[in-house]
Amino acid sequence: MEGILSGQTNVVIEDNKTLDASESLRLCEFRYGEFIKKVPLADYLDQQTHLYESFQRAYRQKYILEDVYNSLSPKDKKTFATTSQIMLGLDAGELE
Repeated sequence: MEGILSGQTNVVIEDNKTLDASESLRLCEFRYGEFIKKVPLADYLDQQTHLYESFQRAYRQKYILEDVYNSLSPKDKKTFATTSQIMLGLDAGELE
């Protein structure tokens, strides 16, 4: 949200136009509302904890980022994909 509202992250819409401040705020509020509806808080907190723990292991063992993601459980990966789709507008393909 900070990136979008500060202008550091441009959201491009049709005809290569960018959103103005009020449109950007509405987009952020919409994405947050969708996130709250579709991602249970417990699942999100668990995924964040597991991701943090995975990064700790990766740092000690010289893993790469792909190893960090691959060590997450299927439930954590689904939460991560849903979050990426809603909050970042990324298309993660078909969810498992």
